[in-house]
Amino acid sequence: MTRTSKLNRARDDFIYEVGSATGLAEEVGLFRDPQDQSVRKELSHGRIGQISELSFLKIMLSLEVLLERSLVLYLMDEKTNSGYKPDLRIGKAHNETVAYQLLSGRLDFNIENDYLDNLKYPNRVAQVANFFFTNHSYSRLNDKTTSKLVNHAWGIRNHIAHNSKSSKKKFDTVAKDLIKINSSCKVSELLLSPVKQHFKRTQIQKQWTHLESYSLLFIDLAHKIIPGK
Repeated sequence: MTRTSKLNRARDDFIYEVGSATGLAEEVGLFRDPQDQSVRKELSHGRIGQISELSFLKIMLSLEVLLERSLVLYLMDEKTNSGYKPDLRIGKAHNETVAYQLLSGRLDFNIENDYLDNLKYPNRVAQVANFFFTNHSYSRLNDKTTSKLVNHAWGIRNHIAHNSKSSKKKFDTVAKDLIKINSSCKVSELLLSPVKQHFKRTQIQKQWTHLESYSLLFIDLAHKIIPGK
C-alpha cells in the first residue's frame, strides 16, 4: 500500500475542517436564498451571527495550521503524493525541531509553547518561502487579487478574535472594499452578504455569500500549495 504523504494528509485535514465549519452553517440554512426563512426563522439574529463568525474563525485557524505545517514539511524535503517538492536553497531540516528553528530564527524555539510570528500574515508566508526555496507553490499568495482577499480575510479573522478598536478599524476598511458601504457593519452581515467583486464571476452571478466564497478560495489555495491528488 502506498504511503500517503504527510503533506497530502495536512491538505486533506484542512479541507475536512473547512467542510466541518461550513457544514453547520449550511445545515442551519445560512447559505440558502435570503427569501427562504424556513430554517433561519428558528434561530435568533444573534445566534445566526455567532454561527457564521465561528465558522469563519475555524476556517482561518485551520488555514494557519496548513500554511505552517506545509512549510515545515517542505523544509524537511517531504514530497507530495505526486512527487512535488520545492527546491531548497539550503540543506534540508532533518527533523521538525530544526525546521521550526529555521522558520523562527531561534535555536530555543519551543514547538509546544512558541508561536511563529513571521507567519502571522499570508504575505509573510510567501516571503518566507522565497527565502528558503528557489521556486515554490506559495506564489498564488502573491497574486494581486488573491493577496487582497486573503489579507482581507485576516482582517475579518482578527476582528472576530479580538474585537479591539484597531481590529474594528481594519475590519471597516475591509467591509468598505468588499461590499462598498460607507457605514459600519457587523462581521456576520459581511460574511452572509453576497459577494460583489474580487471573487470569481460565477460566484458573483450566483450571489454566493462571502463565507461560501472564502471557503472555496482557501480550498483552491490549499490545492495550489500542495498540488496533486
